[in-house]
Amino acid sequence: MNNAVFNDAWDDTCNAIYRLGGALLHRECDFLKSKILDHTNQQIIVEMKQSINEIQEIRNKADKLQLAHDSLQTQTDSLHDEHESLKEIHGNLRKDYQTVSQDVIFLNKAFEDAVPWNRRVQMKNKIKAWKKSDEMHIETQADRHIFELITKKSCVTVIASSGVGKTSAIRHIALLMAEKDYDILPVSDPYEIINFYNKNRKSLFVIDDVFGTFSLDIEQLERWSLILTDIKRLLDEGNCKIIAACRLQIFNDAKFEEMNILKLCVCNLMSDETRLTSKEKQDIAELYLKADASKICEFYDLFDFFPLLCRLHHDNASTNIVDFFKNPFQVYESELDRMFLNGNYTKYCALALCVMFNNRLPQLYFNSDVDKKIKHIFKNTFEECKLSRGTPRLFVKDELDSLIDTFVKKDETFYRILHNKLFDFLACYFGKKMIKCLITNANKYFIVERFSFEDQEDLDEFIIVIPPDFSMKYLERLFDDWTNGEVSCVFHNKNIKSPGFRHTFLSYLCDLDPILQNKLAHTYNTSYFDTVLINCCWTEDINFVKWCLSQNTDVNECSEGGISPLIVACYVGSTEILRLLLDLNADINNCTTKFGTSGLFTACMHGHTEIVKMLLDNNVDVNKCDKTGTTPLYIACQDGYTEIVHILMEQNIDINKCRENGTSALFIACESEHVEIVKMLLDKNADINNYCNIDNQTVLGKAIDKGHVEIVELLTNKNADVNACYNDNTSLFLAACQHGCEKIIKILIDHQVDINKCNDAHISPLYLSCQNGFENIVKILIDHQVDINKCIDGNISPLYVSCENGYEGIVNKLLTSKSDVNICTQIGESPLLVASRMGHSRIVDMLLKNKANVNKCMNTGTSPLFLACQEGKFEVVKLLLDNEANINKQNNIGSSPFLVACAQGHTDIVYFLLKNNADIDQCMHDGTSPLFMASQEGHFDIVKLLLEKRVNLHKCRDDGQSPLFIACQHGNAEIVNILLDKTADVNKCQSNGDSPLYTACKFCHEDIVVSLLQHNAYINLPNKIGGSPLFIACQKGYIGVVTILLLYNADTEVCTNVGASPLLIASSKGHTNIVKMLLEVKADTNKCAGEGISPLFIACKEGHEDTVKLLAESNSDINMASQYDMTPLYLSCQNGDLKIVKLLLNKHANVNIAMVNGSTPLFASSREACGNDDIESVQILLTKKADVNLCICDGTTALHAACYNGNIEIVEELLKKGADLKKNNDGISPLDIVRGKGYNDILHLVNRYITILYERMM
Repeated sequence: MNNAVFNDAWDDTCNAIYRLGGALLHRECDFLKSKILDHTNQQIIVEMKQSINEIQEIRNKADKLQLAHDSLQTQTDSLHDEHESLKEIHGNLRKDYQTVSQDVIFLNKAFEDAVPWNRRVQMKNKIKAWKKSDEMHIETQADRHIFELITKKSCVTVIASSGVGKTSAIRHIALLMAEKDYDILPVSDPYEIINFYNKNRKSLFVIDDVFGTFSLDIEQLERWSLILTDIKRLLDEGNCKIIAACRLQIFNDAKFEEMNILKLCVCNLMSDETRLTSKEKQDIAELYLKADASKICEFYDLFDFFPLLCRLHHDNASTNIVDFFKNPFQVYESELDRMFLNGNYTKYCALALCVMFNNRLPQLYFNSDVDKKIKHIFKNTFEECKLSRGTPRLFVKDELDSLIDTFVKKDETFYRILHNKLFDFLACYFGKKMIKCLITNANKYFIVERFSFEDQEDLDEFIIVIPPDFSMKYLERLFDDWTNGEVSCVFHNKNIKSPGFRHTFLSYLCDLDPILQNKLAHTYNTSYFDTVLINCCWTEDINFVKWCLSQNTDVNECSEGGISPLIVACYVGSTEILRLLLDLNADINNCTTKFGTSGLFTACMHGHTEIVKMLLDNNVDVNKCDKTGTTPLYIACQDGYTEIVHILMEQNIDINKCRENGTSALFIACESEHVEIVKMLLDKNADINNYCNIDNQTVLGKAIDKGHVEIVELLTNKNADVNACYNDNTSLFLAACQHGCEKIIKILIDHQVDINKCNDAHISPLYLSCQNGFENIVKILIDHQVDINKCIDGNISPLYVSCENGYEGIVNKLLTSKSDVNICTQIGESPLLVASRMGHSRIVDMLLKNKANVNKCMNTGTSPLFLACQEGKFEVVKLLLDNEANINKQNNIGSSPFLVACAQGHTDIVYFLLKNNADIDQCMHDGTSPLFMASQEGHFDIVKLLLEKRVNLHKCRDDGQSPLFIACQHGNAEIVNILLDKTADVNKCQSNGDSPLYTACKFCHEDIVVSLLQHNAYINLPNKIGGSPLFIACQKGYIGVVTILLLYNADTEVCTNVGASPLLIASSKGHTNIVKMLLEVKADTNKCAGEGISPLFIACKEGHEDTVKLLAESNSDINMASQYDMTPLYLSCQNGDLKIVKLLLNKHANVNIAMVNGSTPLFASSREACGNDDIESVQILLTKKADVNLCICDGTTALHAACYNGNIEIVEELLKKGADLKKNNDGISPLDIVRGKGYNDILHLVNRYITILYERMM
């Protein structure tokens, strides 16, 4: 072996020995290397050769393991990459799944929702706006009245003049109903009520201005009329409601009388009962006008629309408030006149256009191209307002936007005037200023309702009266509209009601060219495709009808909805028009609406007897039904038209024909309570028992439901089945008992009804009567030998429920009739027990006198006395004890009447029980005593009473908690003091070692801590894990408690079982003030917990900068390391906490102390670097002479770590300080790492430094 080989082998062996045996054996190797070999060393040589062979073998194996490791590492990296990729894919799939799930939920709701999704979005936006405006709503007595009505009724109509607050009221009520889980549906078309109805959801349909804003909208009235019966049916089903607002003048229109649904429940906001009170007006004024409210007190009652005035002035406060409230419209008129005189023509024109388009000026008219007609209207209005006909429309839009919140509001689609009342004024104002322009250009509906052809006394103040000079212009406008297919608008014009106007208009028509007249008569309405003849019939003017028929129009031609002239004649009840149509062979049977409504059906619905007779004389089909199977007879019976019913029954009519829902004419007559019609039907032998509604309710059942005694008697006398049942097996008799009508009960009993028949829940008539407190009915049932002990599910008896509800008279009757006084429910509650619990002392007395078992307990062992004591029913307690109740009877967990009375704080009962020798020390099974419960709940008087009675105050629970302990825990200081005065053991601990003082400190009861210390509580007594009172107070951060304990000389060095001191735990939590207090009393700053963790170390670990600063300035060993030689500086560098690193370095922390594995603070900062703070940490450490080439045990340096992280700035800093580029023990250099990672910028940097070093060496 040559020297080179020997030296390599020797070095390898020495290094192996050093790693295994340490420095001592390494020195021995050095000694042996130069020692002369003798005979005694031959064995060593042999062993060394053997070791060399073993080392070579180990090297070979290590090389193989390295190759396997590299292969595994490559596979691991590949799997890791695949895993990350899969995680990303999974994350994306999860997001997609959530999105799809939300979409599915939305689609399911949309599918279940009867409201189309786009309408639902519109409704939600509208309701959102309501909520915003409701913030400025003052709740009034009218609101409360409306809310009460809508909760009880299915339909409420709120009426008032414009501006009084009806819209605000119904929206406010709708929002309140939404809180009661009603689906709020703002609608305008009655067909939406039918289409959006959802039988599985409570719905409230909200309809504002139900039949128009200024005058009765006849078209809307007709649409309601056609489906009125269907809407009533939906309301009768009980799952939907309607709240509508209507102007008073529209409500008072004669035609409104036909809308019986909307007439049933009306709230007039102008009535004495619901009009605004002075206080409410003041509240509204103060809400809108603030301090100015006091200026207008005298004008509160000047106008009905006071709320509107407050809102308008709030939105436009520039006007003089007194003048405005004296005469608001005069103020507006003056403002508009000034606007025009001052040349603000564009602003003036903007308001005129709002009027021209009937308060619905589309925004798109300003932002896109419009048709020729719209352009013509704009140009004509511009000219009338002294603007150039070529004025850009965007100029007007700018002015409209400037008027928002003073005159104008803007929604998603339209510009509108702020309020209908203000629009009424503006319509009238511009009607006077530019009447010709309005007649020619205004929206068709403006023409319909805003003009009056004749000046009359009762006209609305804002109606525009047409001067004689413009009468022909107005007729020409109607002619133009008619020619353009707006037939309905012409015939629904408010002036058509006037005979004088009709005469003038008809004369105008007759003067036209005959060809033109014929063309007009055959024009179809563009909206609903109805004919001129149909519209003429709606006028009820025979002359119009004759004129139209003279033009050879088809008498049987129907509208799009199937309405024929004959149906209209039947609807309005005009025998003259009907005769004319019949003479021209109008089809009386085949003409029906799309709902299947015939002329006869329509006449019966509206009670037109003469029309019915005429139709019958012309062989009308009397059994023809609508699409729901409703017959003319049915509808006449429903609305109570007795004469029509009589006429129909004289025909060959099927009186038992039912609707699709199974109800007959007799059924609806009973439901509507029309006695005479019921008699007529019964006289004609109408079937009583075979026809039911969907709930299997019979005719008799409906009469019972309505509580109509006379009808019930009529039906039972005709052998109605008195024992018939609903779908849930509820008998008619049970239903009658539910309603509590004694007369009906007697009638049914007289007809041999089964008085014991129960429903599916085993509820009997007697039970239900007892539950509802119907004493007279109970007596009737008992007199007829009812089963008095029949129980419902749960074994609840009639006596039990009577006792529970406190019905003394019923209980007395049941007991007199020998009801089983001790029958119990499934959980063991007796009548006596429930009466005791509820505190019905007289009933308890009755039960006891009837031999009720006074000690009969529930399944839980709870006795009547226990419950009476628990609920504080003193009179009951006395009664029970007078009847030998077991005073010490415990329940299944050992709680006694006395204990529960103490727990609940019923002092009078506790005192009474003690007088009756209750066991004062009787405990629950877990050792809980009466004194313990009173102390826990803070009942001082009871604790005092128990102590006076010499209770055992040292009695503890099984877990060791004493009364004193629990009082300390709950902070009951007064009780703590009295227990201490009675020599309670102040140091008695619970089973885990917590003392009363410890728990008082734990829950921060400072006054109790002081009391305990004053009574010699052991201040340093630790619990089983070594925690002292001071420790827990420091942990919780209770400065006051810590202050008290330190004043009483608490030992700051008492540590937990793992060595944690109060200072350490306070430092850990960052309670700086407490740390400061502990340091002031010389707490040991270097006292460590397990693993060598010092207060400074833990403060650094948790990042509590202020605490670190305190400790560093208080003689803490700045370099004290943990068990693994980790210093506070190293930890802070590892955590990247720059501020603490700076603080420690300023206190001269050693930058080169290494951990067991050789890792230094510089290495940690280089390895963990991820931001600017870490870079600065490295720079500071280097400034403080950190050794840049110190390495961990495998030879890895800070430069290795920085290169691995790819942090070029740190690499540069380290190279500047002379970092070595040498390889680590695995043969890897920083340069190898950079190349492997692909960090080209760092590679260039390192190469540059190598070049610089090389140049220096050269």
